[in-house]
Amino acid sequence: MRTRTVLGTLVVAVALLIGAGGCGGNKGDPSAVPPPKAIAKDVPPGLDLRVSSGKAGKPAYDRANLAPATKLAPAEVTQLLARTKPLAPEPADLSAFAIRPGSQPPPRTGPVITATFPPPPTDRPPPAVATAGKGLSVVRWMPEGEVPLAPELSVTFSQPMIAVTSQEDAARSSP
Repeated sequence: MRTRTVLGTLVVAVALLIGAGGCGGNKGDPSAVPPPKAIAKDVPPGLDLRVSSGKAGKPAYDRANLAPATKLAPAEVTQLLARTKPLAPEPADLSAFAIRPGSQPPPRTGPVITATFPPPPTDRPPPAVATAGKGLSVVRWMPEGEVPLAPELSVTFSQPMIAVTSQEDAARSSP
């Protein structure tokens, strides 16, 4: 609701300014037009409008035009250079040109393995683990310490929880 009031006030103030500037009553000094705050007293603070006669300002500076210059005589150039400090070679200037090392040779190809992945299912049990007779224990966990919100939780046990044989078997026995 406040936005409509401010917008309405602004429209009235602009209409009054346009009407005052374009009615043709004052053809003299453009400063004779009263300032906008005198016309619309209920315009919110910080809003300044200015009406001018539309006269062009100073032309822009043309930076393309160069300053006039004259060529120095060889004697004048020698005299100017004699006033400067001679250039002494620095140790960093005497280093050899830095050439990057050559590219690595392309990798050699190895033998082609013609096996299927994953391997076909078998009736053999998975290989025995060295910890088969021992109790189940937690080896690692993440995150450690006090965490307000854990985006990821990881727990590693001392024995496999599900015998991993294929993706289909793992999908059927999801915890």
